[in-house]
Amino acid sequence: MGLEGSISIDLQLDGFAVAEVAIASRRPVHASRVLEGKPADEALGFLGMLFSVCGTAQSCAGVRACEQALDHVEAPMVAARRNLMVQLESLREHLWRLFLDWPPLQGEEEDGDAMQKMLRLHAALSGMLDPQQDLFRISGSVALVDDGDWQRLTGQLSALVQERVFAQSPESWLELADVQELDSWAGRTDTFAARLLRGVRERRWAAAGRCSVEALPDLDGCALARYFDYQTFVETPLWHGQPRETSAFTRVNTPLTAALQADFGNGLLPRLVARLSEMAQLCQELQAFRFREAPQPACLAHSGMGLGQVEAARGRLIHQIVLEEQQITRYRILAPTEWNFHPKGVVAQGLAALTGTEAQIREQARLLISAIDPCVAYELNLHG
Repeated sequence: MGLEGSISIDLQLDGFAVAEVAIASRRPVHASRVLEGKPADEALGFLGMLFSVCGTAQSCAGVRACEQALDHVEAPMVAARRNLMVQLESLREHLWRLFLDWPPLQGEEEDGDAMQKMLRLHAALSGMLDPQQDLFRISGSVALVDDGDWQRLTGQLSALVQERVFAQSPESWLELADVQELDSWAGRTDTFAARLLRGVRERRWAAAGRCSVEALPDLDGCALARYFDYQTFVETPLWHGQPRETSAFTRVNTPLTAALQADFGNGLLPRLVARLSEMAQLCQELQAFRFREAPQPACLAHSGMGLGQVEAARGRLIHQIVLEEQQITRYRILAPTEWNFHPKGVVAQGLAALTGTEAQIREQARLLISAIDPCVAYELNLHG
């Protein structure tokens, strides 16, 4: 077990249903305290070493929190480059699950070759965006990027996703509008993604795990800052007294995801399609980017306190810091895993809704957990 920790999930069965769900986290949610007492720049340098999962998103949230605490306005092109780096990381993380983690759950081989190609393209594009590795420092600088080189590499990335995921362009995938069109695509396509969705439909698991947990809304900085005064907020967060969800499912809104949500709520099929749709959107957005000035972002002055919010692959990541005389006196991190894997959150409620034989419940549970994605290792145990 690394620094990220792990999660234990226990299901108590009663006949053909789940009677009780217990989720216990062994994640070191207070690890960021080791950064307290350090100068802001020095602390930012440690973030990548502390967090190997979604390290780019962690660095982005951290530097934005520091800059806000210092009343520093993020330069437009720096903001744009940071966003691109986070998007690249999110696409890499989604594809990692699709190519390496999900196939064994269905008795299929990993697609290591496709993942190696993705990693090479990720490294090349990241090196283009941040050759000096100072983008995530306070007042980070940017280097010149040739639009032609960017288009060539992002085109290769889009082609990889087209070949190994959709068997058609990401743009045309996003044009699918309802479950009938999705079924038609899955029926004529022989990629792992298509076979996975086809299996979910054939076993009538489209609505498996459906529950009523609401999405985490946009959070006002001042209201959010008050919540961080309570230590338990980063351990088992609630918003207005309720657990919330933050994930690709709560982010993505296309005609297809809207139609599936109307039919199956937040069940298994809409979740898997949301992950695939976000992959397609990320390919589209990366390839469409041009290196010119971006709009000036708003700057919220908090006189020594800063919040950095980033939409990472698995949901919203929030860093809060307090600076006194250029040194960090408080560093708090709230990761999406703590929202989604809250003891009474969306995973717990979704698992509680599963039905079937023990083997069927186990398979549905693994698919549901993987679709929401805890970002760390987990143990699933069924009892009774």
